[in-house]
Amino acid sequence: MVAQLEWARTSRRPYADTTNQFGIRSNVGETIALFGPSGAGKTTVAHLLLRFDEPTRGAIFIDDVPLRELDADAWRSQLAYVPQAPHLFHASIADNLFFARPAATPAEMERAARDAHLHAWGMTLPERYNTVIGEDAARLSGGQAQRLALARAFLKDAPILILDEPTSNVDPELEAQLRDAVTRLMCGRTTLLIAHRLAALYRADNIVVIQNGRVVETGNHQMLLQRGGVYQKLALGAGMAHA
Repeated sequence: MVAQLEWARTSRRPYADTTNQFGIRSNVGETIALFGPSGAGKTTVAHLLLRFDEPTRGAIFIDDVPLRELDADAWRSQLAYVPQAPHLFHASIADNLFFARPAATPAEMERAARDAHLHAWGMTLPERYNTVIGEDAARLSGGQAQRLALARAFLKDAPILILDEPTSNVDPELEAQLRDAVTRLMCGRTTLLIAHRLAALYRADNIVVIQNGRVVETGNHQMLLQRGGVYQKLALGAGMAHA
């Protein structure tokens, strides 16, 4: 189990709007939310943690060990990543789920699908879990693709979770189901939440407000409201200042 994640003045600047001098710390089981405008560097931080990119300066530490010293595949086995646009294969629903953990049993796969509110829909399909979907979810709605991605994360059961706010681009009637699934998926896991809406930030242990690739504020929802800075201005604009 990973005890601590730490970004120590990490920098990744191939473009002007990406992460620069970024430093945060997360303990096991905590939820860290990244919040800021589009292009602020939120997704770059996720890519650094996933080792899709490497810092040009500084380092990410896992239990005081530089992330770059860990085997990339072994490290990624400890992560579950749910992006806004999940990558799905032109294969059956079952194959897409088992990709997360090939040794899982059919019963474990079904339980993960139930946890993600995917099972009921899957049972309406002619071939159920053997139904083939198009590459990158071409034959699925946004909500169906997100539920499949969440089910894959449930099945992987990794200790660290990276969520690119999977409830932000779905039909309103599905949002409550997805929010329930996300809440249960986060339970007991160290979570990095890339938030696009203030409403997603209430339960975060620490909110990191980013502008132009820099951390401008950190704290929980109530602390940041009381501080009177960037977060409070955004909250006032969204009608959340008294939440």
